Amino acid sequence: SLLAEMKVARHWLGGRGRDIGAEALVQMGTKTAATIAGLADRLGRLDAERPADLAVFERSHEDSWESVAQSTPAEVNLVMIGGDVAYIREDWLEGLGAEDHQDHLEPLWAWGKRMVLDTSYVAGREEAQPRLAEIRASLIVAYPNIGPVFA
Repeated sequence: SLLAEMKVARHWLGGRGRDIGAEALVQMGTKTAATIAGLADRLGRLDAERPADLAVFERSHEDSWESVAQSTPAEVNLVMIGGDVAYIREDWLEGLGAEDHQDHLEPLWAWGKRMVLDTSYVAGREEAQPRLAEIRASLIVAYPNIGPVFA
């Protein structure tokens, strides 16, 4: 994940005496990455007429950049892709107009929290995607000795 990659980069750079700071570290995976890829005119920052691809984390540090740099998947509370909610805390759904998408929203436990995943996102495929509950049930049938599957 990008969160793990930031930790690896921080560790590697720190081992060479180069602490670039949390802000630069986070921007390496966002604004700087978009610039290097030649996509800075469309990606890398939130702005009007740009896709709203973003993540919202629990704040764990006084400095917001450091909070993101230290985050793990357990601190992810919301993910939006193209302005659409893809993953969100279940208790944040109320009032977001998600009623129109109830058939695509699948509740699950993740990192000790009730989350909701939008299973309608399709990347270049026309066939319907299986729901997590279907995948989970198939895995349990195929591999009964591994125990319950929570993800």
